[in-house]
Amino acid sequence: MGETTGIQWTGSTWTPIRARHRVTGKVGWHCTKPSAGCKFCYSESLNKRLGTGEGYTPNAPVDVFLDEKMLRAPLRWRAPRKIFVCSMTDLFGEFVTDTMIDRVFAVMAASPQHTYQVLTKRAERMRTYLCNHEVGARWAFSGDRKPLVCAGTAVEWTRHGLPNVWIGCSVENQQMADNRIPVLLNTPAAVRFLSVEPLLAPMNVAFSQTSTWSAASDYRINGRRVDWIIVGGESGAGARRCDLEWIGFIVDQCKAAKVACFVKQLGKNAYAMDKRWPITDSKGGNIDDFPDDLKIRQYPA
Repeated sequence: MGETTGIQWTGSTWTPIRARHRVTGKVGWHCTKPSAGCKFCYSESLNKRLGTGEGYTPNAPVDVFLDEKMLRAPLRWRAPRKIFVCSMTDLFGEFVTDTMIDRVFAVMAASPQHTYQVLTKRAERMRTYLCNHEVGARWAFSGDRKPLVCAGTAVEWTRHGLPNVWIGCSVENQQMADNRIPVLLNTPAAVRFLSVEPLLAPMNVAFSQTSTWSAASDYRINGRRVDWIIVGGESGAGARRCDLEWIGFIVDQCKAAKVACFVKQLGKNAYAMDKRWPITDSKGGNIDDFPDDLKIRQYPA
């Protein structure tokens, strides 16, 4: 994990937050499931087979830790790349300490050649963390206050966050969109994005493009907006239905708001006009199978 990935919208994955089983000693990952989109979590399936062997439950017998070797991996990657942060868990999960988050951000700050894509379902904690004026000063140090290997690199912390870090939220239905998007809009970020995957129902996200939502005047930006939307149907065992009309509705909203849109996949159970849509890839990710109006894979400018 790390150098390459099959996730279409990124170049590499990086998950320095790991978990160790207290009895067997097996190392894998850990997370919990805060909303409906997590029901058939791909990461949980991998963890059961190749990791700790446990499901993603709050009482799993594991200890979460920071993998020091994995933490520093991006510092060795010289060529610029897009990196999906914590693809196997959630950086802002309740099981991750602030010190762990500090050290992850320290590495991101020290490797400005990369573009980091941080995606969470815990929007409230992310906002609280990133609105803390002290975090920038903490990123140059490890948890024991000793300089990290990247200390000495100038940390370009501004009211808009780190310029090489994109901040995003996952939303799978209208309730999650209504709850999480306003919080995302009130979070300092160079680029804000949504992962609308798995898309479980028709969803209106257009309101987010003109919102002036603000609960902290220090970070108020009139007309702050979502810069990028990724959308896709569900894949894997038990995948729920996704209608192509639902994806098309998201695409239309992006076009109207001039927001970059990336159609990742149609999903394993794609439908159009109440009929199964034929796919050649098990996840519906082969763009050649997409109808022409959904062949859109854009990035924010």
